[in-house]
Amino acid sequence: MRESRKTRYTRLALRQALIETLRNKPITAVTVAELCRGADLSRGTFYLHYASPAELLEEVEDELFDRFTAPLRGAEAVDDHTFGLVVLRELAADPDAAQLVLQPGSRLVERFFAFKRSRLERACRERYPDLDDRQLDYVRAFFEQGVVHLIAAWVGRGMAEPPAQMAALLARLT
Repeated sequence: MRESRKTRYTRLALRQALIETLRNKPITAVTVAELCRGADLSRGTFYLHYASPAELLEEVEDELFDRFTAPLRGAEAVDDHTFGLVVLRELAADPDAAQLVLQPGSRLVERFFAFKRSRLERACRERYPDLDDRQLDYVRAFFEQGVVHLIAAWVGRGMAEPPAQMAALLARLT
């Protein structure tokens, strides 16, 4: 069943109010009342669509993840540079969405890693064959968090460098 135009408008207005509100505070401090003020909607309307601001954030992140990874689905193998380039280009094309990467507790970038986790695990095993599974898990976590913070720093600095340059740097580091 297709969404009505009114429903699409409501969800878009709430999404924009959420992203704007998240520029100034973490999701745990966002209230339904302030989202409704920002979207010029009633609290009742909010609750027709979402149970909480966190649920709205989860939906926004789901949509972004699906959109960002769509060009990669179905590909036999995607090298790190191509993967990084697709994700970084999508972030650069949607600065509002990119702000979600800076949000404490955002799982967006971590979900990108889950998409590529088996490749990262293989690479860690090849690079560090003497480490046991527990130690390799630490190495993988180290790489993942480094990339998360590098992307967050890039977004936080206004994405001044071109996505291709950042993708090349990420591929080189990982």
